[in-house]
Amino acid sequence: MTFGQDEPQPPAEPAAPDQAELQQAEQAEQAEQAGQAQARPAQTGETAEGKTLLVAELWYQGDPGLSSAALRERLEARFPGAAFSEGVILLPHREHSFELRGKTVSLSTGLAEPSEPLPAADALEATPTDQSWTWPDADQVVPGCTHRVLVTEVLSSTFEPKPRLESFRSVLQFLVGETHPAAIRWLHNSHWREPGELEAAHPLAGPVNMRFFLVTNDEGAMVVDSLGMYQLGLPDVQIHFRDKDPNMLVELAFNVAAYLYENGPVIAGGTTLNGPDGLVLTCSWEDSLIGPLRTVIDLDPGEPFAAGHRG
Repeated sequence: MTFGQDEPQPPAEPAAPDQAELQQAEQAEQAEQAGQAQARPAQTGETAEGKTLLVAELWYQGDPGLSSAALRERLEARFPGAAFSEGVILLPHREHSFELRGKTVSLSTGLAEPSEPLPAADALEATPTDQSWTWPDADQVVPGCTHRVLVTEVLSSTFEPKPRLESFRSVLQFLVGETHPAAIRWLHNSHWREPGELEAAHPLAGPVNMRFFLVTNDEGAMVVDSLGMYQLGLPDVQIHFRDKDPNMLVELAFNVAAYLYENGPVIAGGTTLNGPDGLVLTCSWEDSLIGPLRTVIDLDPGEPFAAGHRG
C-alpha cells in the first residue's frame, strides 16, 4: 500500500469547549430515541457531519449502584480528581491536559443516570440490532434490561483520536468490570455490543461500527462502510461493490480505518492498495453513500466488481 499527503487534514476545532458537550450527548440520545440515527441514503444538500462526541450507554438488568459509596471510592482511586454531583459524575484524565487562563483543563468523561426512564423496547426501536453484526443475541438480552448509565466525552474536541479513545475506553472497561452491564448501546453510531468483548477487542470496535447494506435499486450491489471515524475527526471508509464476499471487504475497510486511526488522514486520493483475492482498490475522498452524510475514503475495487456510477 502506498500513501501520500495530498488531501488536506480536517481543520482543528476551537480550544476549550464548555459543558455544552453534555447537552450534545443528551441530544444524541434524544435523536436515537426518536429513531433519527438509523441508516438512510445521504441526502443532497445535507450538511456533512463533523467531529463530535463519543457517546455510549451501559444497560443493566438491575440497579448498577452508580451512587454507592463503594463505587465512588473506587472511581476516586482510579480517576484522581473525580467530581460528584447529584446524578452526574465527572472523571478527569489528567494525563491529557492543557492550560487555559492559568488553569489546567483535562480531557474528561461524564457519567449520568438519565432522569427519564427508557423502556428497552423503545431503545431497540431507536437502535435496531440489524447492524449489530458482532452480537447476534442483542435482541434477546436487551429486553431484560431496566437501568442505564450514559457515558460521554467532556472537553474532548482539542485532543487527538488516540487519547480520546483510550480515555473513553478506560472508563468503559472500569465500569464493565465493576458494575457488570448486560449491554452497551453506542449512540453516535447506532448499534449494540456485548460488554465482554470490550477487553480483547480492537480500540475502534464499538466507537466505530462496520455496516453492511444491500442496494435496493441495483440488483447485486452492496455497500460496506464504517460509521464513527468522523466523530474522531477522521474520514470513514466505504466500499461500493458486487460479486465479492462482504465479510472479506468489511475486514478490509476496518483495517483501513485502523490505519487512519494510527497514522491520521494520510491516504491521498488516487492511492491504490492491494486487497484480498488480488483486488486492487483505488482510494478517493467522497461524501458517504449512506447517511449520516460525512466524508469517507471510498475504496473502488475496479471492474468488474465496482458498483454504482463513478465519473
